[in-house]
Amino acid sequence: MDQEKYLSELHRVLSKQGFSLAPYLETELAVLSAGWGACRVDGNGALFRREGDSQTEEANEVFHAVATVNDEVMEYMQALEAMPFFRTDGLDEKYKLLAEFGDCVLAGRQMEKDYGMEFVCWQRNYDRSGVCHGHYHYDDYSAAKEDFAIRSGLVARERVFSQDELTEIYRSLSNTLDCGDYLTYDQERCLERLQQKIERQVPDIAESLESGMEQTL
Repeated sequence: MDQEKYLSELHRVLSKQGFSLAPYLETELAVLSAGWGACRVDGNGALFRREGDSQTEEANEVFHAVATVNDEVMEYMQALEAMPFFRTDGLDEKYKLLAEFGDCVLAGRQMEKDYGMEFVCWQRNYDRSGVCHGHYHYDDYSAAKEDFAIRSGLVARERVFSQDELTEIYRSLSNTLDCGDYLTYDQERCLERLQQKIERQVPDIAESLESGMEQTL
């Protein structure tokens, strides 16, 4: 993997998501917490805590959040470098073929001028000479993979919840836990684990619900 391109892309994504970063270096990337180093990432994608830094709760949260972003960026940067160009009739852009199953294709490319990544899920046309019905996902690799998995039939649509559905499930779980004096210890732990699972899928869900409740008061 081209380390310079990988670190440059990781820097772009982390900056876009609001992380505080040290001045950019071509050999490593340093992420800050409260003005101090929380972690650094080298050109191979290895993540390190900075030696001697106080490990506050905030620094730990930053470390784990960066690890999640780093895993995704490394996955698609490795794929874009290793996979072949997607060649089909009527397509001039230099997309890489990331996955194909049945008549469904997932492709991606790095756009020019730091505009980010574009991932597309297409269907092959009737004679497989070209593609149609493209779903375009800009800077959203996770959404592109989910779209491909569902459209290709690898995952049944009924097994995937939308963000609105997850929000309502999370709201119901919160209400049940708040009023759940009748719940057993095991039931409480099970519902809390479900909440945590949703929080990993929708990181700001608790804050969004709280903000929405304040606006209605």
